[in-house]
Parts: sequence; C-alpha cells; structure tokens
Amino acid sequence: WHICSSCEKAVHYMCYTCTYSLCKVCIKQGKFFSVRGTKGFCDTCYGTILLIESKDESATKVNLINMFQFNFLASWSFTRSCSLRD
Repeated sequence: WHICSSCEKAVHYMCYTCTYSLCKVCIKQGKFFSVRGTKGFCDTCYGTILLIESKDESATKVNLINMFQFNFLASWSFTRSCSLRD
C-alpha cells in the first residue's frame, strides 16, 4: 500500500496525518517523530500540530481558509480523539 517517500521501498514508519512514510533505512536520514511504535508524524505535520496545540494566544493560528490546513485540522482532531479512547 505505502512506499517509502525517499527510496520507494516497503515502508515501516508512517505518518498519521499524511502520506509521508519511511523504510527502516531511510528513517535514519528523515525527520520522523514516533508516537506509537511505527506510527507518528513527519516533520511538516508535527510542526502543524504544534501550531494547533499551542496555548500561546499570540501564536499564529492555522488559517482555515487554506484547504490543506483545514483538512489537516480535521484529521488531527479525529486522530487525537481516537487516541484518547485507547
């Protein structure tokens, strides 16, 4: 189903919120934040999550007009609510 975003081999690590994935070899060069075993967040998604979860009122909030960010916010909210049930 998934192929490594770098070398196109079979994947071992997958981002929860996008199609970014890495094999066991490429994980050494890639920026990937593991949450549960082989699942976690790529660098781009992790930065967006930090922005969404920021408690700082002066921080820049996600521009919901941007469709990618809107879809990402919906996906992250769903993922977070599912992980709270586990």
